Amino acid sequence: MKRIFRNMIPYWKTIILIVLMLMVQVWCELAMPQYTLNIIDVGIINSGVEHVIPEQITTEEFEMAKLYNSQFEEVMA
Repeated sequence: MKRIFRNMIPYWKTIILIVLMLMVQVWCELAMPQYTLNIIDVGIINSGVEHVIPEQITTEEFEMAKLYNSQFEEVMA
């Protein structure tokens, strides 16, 4: 066991970075359900969002939406 730790000594900075990044990853994964809960509770149930579909969009927004949905081209044809 001592040999393993002795071989790890030159890489101590990398090991600390890896452990810190794993901690950030775990924190983000555990925070995701709370963010989803807030979106549903505040945004949808409590009328934080009045209309899901906007009444007006700009031409630029419409062109961007067309990139992700091929149904727009069928409607516009």
